[in-house]
Amino acid sequence: MLLNQLKKAILAFCLFAVFCASAGSLNTFTLPDRALCEGFYYPDIQDSFPAVDFTTLDRLYIPAQHYKFMRIGNLPLRSTSRPLIITNIGGQVRVGGCGHHFNFVIGGGSNWILTGQYSAFNETGNINFKGHQNGFYANSAGTYGILIDADFGAAKIGLAVGTRATDYEISFIESRNLEFAGMMFKTDSDGTAHMDNVKIHDNYVHDTISEGVYLGSTQSQPQHKFHNLQFYNNRIIRTGTEMSQFGQLANNSRIHHNVFLLGALDWKNPFQQFQDSGMQFLHREGSMEFDHNIIIGAASNNMIIFNPELAGDIHNAGDIVDIHDNYFSYSRRTGIYIHSQSDPIKKIFFHDNYFSKVIFSYDELSPSSTPRPIIFSDNSVNPIELSNNIFDNQVGQDFYSGGANITATNNTSQNIAEIAFHDLGWTGVGDYFTMEIWTAIDINSQPVQFFSGDLVLHNSLIYKAVNDIDYTTAATDSPDVAGAAIWQPQPAMHDDVRQHISSPFVDIGLLDIVNDLIFLNNFE
Repeated sequence: MLLNQLKKAILAFCLFAVFCASAGSLNTFTLPDRALCEGFYYPDIQDSFPAVDFTTLDRLYIPAQHYKFMRIGNLPLRSTSRPLIITNIGGQVRVGGCGHHFNFVIGGGSNWILTGQYSAFNETGNINFKGHQNGFYANSAGTYGILIDADFGAAKIGLAVGTRATDYEISFIESRNLEFAGMMFKTDSDGTAHMDNVKIHDNYVHDTISEGVYLGSTQSQPQHKFHNLQFYNNRIIRTGTEMSQFGQLANNSRIHHNVFLLGALDWKNPFQQFQDSGMQFLHREGSMEFDHNIIIGAASNNMIIFNPELAGDIHNAGDIVDIHDNYFSYSRRTGIYIHSQSDPIKKIFFHDNYFSKVIFSYDELSPSSTPRPIIFSDNSVNPIELSNNIFDNQVGQDFYSGGANITATNNTSQNIAEIAFHDLGWTGVGDYFTMEIWTAIDINSQPVQFFSGDLVLHNSLIYKAVNDIDYTTAATDSPDVAGAAIWQPQPAMHDDVRQHISSPFVDIGLLDIVNDLIFLNNFE
């Protein structure tokens, strides 16, 4: 009995459940040092270091430095019992912001872990760069062991994982200030390069001009699938387009306990029209779950769902897309849009979700658009079940619309409280619609109007409009140029998006719960 308890204690202490090794017994290799703003380029790392036995290597260390770029390819095929862990040593590894055309590219192999998590026991990370460990979520920007910061430069993707990588894990990485996506996971145009058993957790992605996370190719088939994806405990905050775009999902995938906050902020002038949902996912085969997530902020839809029928996919009776126990709020047109694409079998099941603040204002960008129900379905094939959901009906819209394939039971209209984050540092006045990415001209080449108190992001800095601003008459200088008389600088947000244990939504969102007596509402 005592031995079993000791084993459990050791496993609890070990931050990497898949592999624990005692100090001093590890087989390690540290990449050569580089000067400030130099880069690593190892497209075949095994060929670059032939003296290293990558079949038994326990730690691949990246020495602390600010790197121009980093490419590590042809990682080894390893086993689940002995993965290769890739981590920083000696301090923080920062990649990006030195003018190169890519930031951090890694791929190939299987059963490897890329992490910036500090663990003395596992000999990973650095004690001075712990990120949000031990509950230090607030103001954790810049404190992660691995930081990707492009400073809105030429390199548009933060972390890119590809070249047939599979069975890998990504954790405790911060990715920010990207002209496009914070993280990207895919091997384009290879239908056999399935990324199976992937774990992505405890990452902090924020302030991107497009997607926060881009997972799965959106190019024409053939494209590989993700079986057994686990995506959890991530913070995706302040993105220009979708907070996350999940594609090519397959059986046993689960996306849970994440916070997706302030998406589609560039909705008036995105890189491409209609790239303005809070998030989207495309499910191919089998069953999956999307649960216990917070999704706040969208233009056209909080979520858009694609459910295509593609050659070679396997569909069985009992397949289900199970979307439950989530909190959706702040959309300018629709809560959920279920696309007409459909396979012939699977059930789409929405239950025990909250839908709040679906308030139509999309005609501000598209004058011909009209309001929609909270759940709007073009799918007439799959059985769609809506049960035990709670929605606020502030503007009188219907809860759902669609065909005879939809059944709805025990869905209730009532007031829904705002999510009260522990320490978001929100400087608005109680309305997430007041924040956008600054632009003077929208995607239709029309001037943009702002009102006193509106918040804008420009190069990840926050500004508040001092007065109403109509760019048909006012200067079109960006906020940093126009000055404080027009755009007043605001403090950075704190981004501690945990909830207090007293919150009515305590089971939703990050797995960490604040238990202390201080409970800071996110609104002034």
